[in-house]
Amino acid sequence: MSEFLRFVLLQLNNLSKKGSFAQNIGIVFSGNILNFTIQVILTPVMSRIYGPEAYGEYAYFNLVVTNLVFLGGLSLPTVYVIAPREYDFFALGKAVLTSVLIVTVLSFFGYLLFRNYLSEFSYQYTVIPLLIILIFLNSVNAIFTNSNIRGKYFKRNSLISVLGNLFSRGGSIGFGYFLFASGIGLLIGDLIRGILNFTALTSNKMKGQFLLFVKRSNHKYIRSIFKKNIDVVKYIFPSQVLNKFTYDIPLLIIGGYFSKEHLGYFTFAVAILNIPRNLVARAIQPVFYQKANEIHQHDPDTIGHFVERIFISALLFTFLPFTIISIWAPEIFAFVFGNEWETAGKIASLLTFQFILATIAESFGGIRRILGLQKRILILTIFSAILRILPFVMVFFEINFYRLIFLYSFAQAFFIVFSFSDLFVSIMNRKKAIKNMVLTLIIFTIGVLISIGSLI
Repeated sequence: MSEFLRFVLLQLNNLSKKGSFAQNIGIVFSGNILNFTIQVILTPVMSRIYGPEAYGEYAYFNLVVTNLVFLGGLSLPTVYVIAPREYDFFALGKAVLTSVLIVTVLSFFGYLLFRNYLSEFSYQYTVIPLLIILIFLNSVNAIFTNSNIRGKYFKRNSLISVLGNLFSRGGSIGFGYFLFASGIGLLIGDLIRGILNFTALTSNKMKGQFLLFVKRSNHKYIRSIFKKNIDVVKYIFPSQVLNKFTYDIPLLIIGGYFSKEHLGYFTFAVAILNIPRNLVARAIQPVFYQKANEIHQHDPDTIGHFVERIFISALLFTFLPFTIISIWAPEIFAFVFGNEWETAGKIASLLTFQFILATIAESFGGIRRILGLQKRILILTIFSAILRILPFVMVFFEINFYRLIFLYSFAQAFFIVFSFSDLFVSIMNRKKAIKNMVLTLIIFTIGVLISIGSLI
């Protein structure tokens, strides 16, 4: 712990040093604090306009956008930041946009073939164009965001993130209040954020350079960059496909087996828990990823020590707020968001111990990619996918909804504990690895006991 305190004091001293690790985290964290404030103020307003069914409907829309962007990306956006040269970065971006375009066009033709089965969806012809626009915006904005991370323009990313959050939620509130409160209103908010990000995330110079690169006939160069990153497509992409689809399948089961309202409660609970999660993880992870890549290139023997510091930092920021939510979530949700959201609060209390560990894990996410452990990522993801789906087999035995959520959270938390142990053993000496593994087990045990108390 004394080493950690020295690390903290050193970072505090470096806060004023331009471009330092501490200052970059401070910039991102400040932006996340503002986002947190906006969400705390505006989410209770939205929850009184949009009901559980609207959030459940929006969850289906979001599944379409995120899955098409993800499938088209082939996991290549995960290496945007560590591309050695700017042209390599541009080549990856062009390859991703081309792939996303192909996947979107094929999906649209699939929709045309099966649109008669969607006849109950009364405003599908309004939603489809919105979804296509969002797919394009999300793909391009990921390139712009990572361009800023590569250039250490964390202040720009943070500012646009805050403005996007504010205008997005404001737009959804206006649409729901003055027109109609359905999932499409929440989708409009995403569209507003996407347009703002597209126009303001990066400079016109960078956009122009990227556009010129896209227009050029440089297929051979793009193929060569694709071949250099073929391990990403061979190992990371299949692992992320498993990860993504096995995350989405529970959503479909909840919506199909229980109801759209249950899905709305679940997704709302997850959205609220993501507020403190993003506050911590999204402040640390982008800066960690860039810094860890530097350390690995120049002083790889110290990477374990660096990961341990981030692990302890994330734990200190995460444990208390999530523990408070776990104990009093139903009362907090009913008071803040309205009485109809008490069910979402109970769901949140069962998910929090998973979110504690997930937030810590996300804070140093990508470390295995930096270390070149792509095969290990695939093996761990297969294990995670099995654990994520396994609890939902219980629906065939007519399990209580809350017990199902507890089993789901338990399985996810158990996997994260295993993943931590595997990582610690790989990059730390035996003494440090055991110490951090024991600490992880203590967090897991406390979380499980609190959640069991919520079920009684």
